[in-house]
Amino acid sequence: MMFKLSTVTLAAFGAVFLLAGQAHALADNPVDACNGSNHYGEGHSCSYKSADGQVDGYCHFTETNVLTCDPA
Repeated sequence: MMFKLSTVTLAAFGAVFLLAGQAHALADNPVDACNGSNHYGEGHSCSYKSADGQVDGYCHFTETNVLTCDPA
């Protein structure tokens, strides 16, 4: 009985970790939200952190041709 209980417990914890997936880090600013390791393009959804919390938006090019996250 103890073996079965430990096996079930291990399987349950394993499932929780698999379902949780990876944690996504938020960018520190609107430019990093679309550039750097993200490799986003025009129109991709993006997020970054601000003093008020998380800001969600879409990547677009500014007048100076810089790809930045524009709040939705």
